[in-house]
Amino acid sequence: MQQRWPCWKSSSPSCWLNWRSISLKIPHPKVASQNQALIERHYAESQSRLEQVIGTVLECEPRLRTLTRRSFEFCRADPRVPRLMFQTHYGPRVPEIDGILDALTSRRFRLVTRVMRDGIDHGDLRPSDPEFLALSFCCLMDQPINVFSSRPKPGHYLTTELADALVTQFLHGAA
Repeated sequence: MQQRWPCWKSSSPSCWLNWRSISLKIPHPKVASQNQALIERHYAESQSRLEQVIGTVLECEPRLRTLTRRSFEFCRADPRVPRLMFQTHYGPRVPEIDGILDALTSRRFRLVTRVMRDGIDHGDLRPSDPEFLALSFCCLMDQPINVFSSRPKPGHYLTTELADALVTQFLHGAA
C-alpha cells in the first residue's frame, strides 16, 4: 500500500500527494484556495510581526534568537502551515500556491540576509557573503521545523532552548 499525505484536511481524492511515485493530482479548486488562504493569512501575518520585532532589536545575536524563537512559536501555534509549505516546497510544484509561497519565502530570506549584512557591518559577524550566511542559517533553523512540525506534538520539540542552541551553534560552532 502506498503512503499518502493530504495537502489539507480533506477527504477529496484530488487533493492527495503520492510521494512514492512522485505524482501530484491537481488539487480541487476549493482545496487549493484553502491552502492559499492558510499560507497567506498565517505565514504573511507571522512574517509581518517578525519584521516589526526584528526592527526594534539592534545586535545580531538577539535578532537571530528572536527570529528563531518566533519561527518556532509560529510553527507550534499552527503546524499545518510548515507542513504544507515543506510538502509543496520539496515535492511537486502546486501551481495554485507557487507564487505566494515563493514571494513569502523570498521575503523571509531577505530579512535574514539583512540581519546578516547588519551583523557584518556592526562587527558582530566576520566579513562574509551575507546571502551565504543567511542560507546557512535558514538551513540550520528550517530543518528542525521541517522534522518536528510533522510530529504529533511539535511544541515538545520546537522549544526556546532549541532555538537558542541553534543560534549558539551558528555563531560559535561546535568547538
